Amino acid sequence: MLETDGVCLSKIFSHPMVDIKRTISNDLLEIKDILGIEAARKALENELRIVHSFYGIYVNYRHLAVLCDVMTQKGGLTSITRHGINRLDSGPLRKCSFEETCEILLEASVHSEKDRLLGVTENVIMGQLAPIGTGSFDIILDTQLVNEEAQTGIQDDFEEF
Repeated sequence: MLETDGVCLSKIFSHPMVDIKRTISNDLLEIKDILGIEAARKALENELRIVHSFYGIYVNYRHLAVLCDVMTQKGGLTSITRHGINRLDSGPLRKCSFEETCEILLEASVHSEKDRLLGVTENVIMGQLAPIGTGSFDIILDTQLVNEEAQTGIQDDFEEF
């Protein structure tokens, strides 16, 4: 095992004595540049798990996975600050739920921004079902067809007797 400070992954990977399948790094930007955003996402998830476990904190995998997904969804690394999350392409309600509530809402009202209410946060703020799980689709009922089928079924039942 060799531990270094400051590395050049591309040079390390080209060395014949290095097993690239067991090589790890905590330089997320270099991982993204060399191996891609999915590798950087996984490295970020591993680093978060290591930091939390160092303090004896258990965080469910799903929570870390969602956080890492948000941070890497645009193909780069986005910080979880008002400078990162609030600059993503999302509606004013989602943005104002994080930080700078008044400023975000004032700016949205000045520019007549509309929120399409596509995310969980916006729908929770509005007190309605979010478009996920059972809330991701609507059931359309053709009452005329149901009535016709009900009448046909009743007639068929009488014919049996």
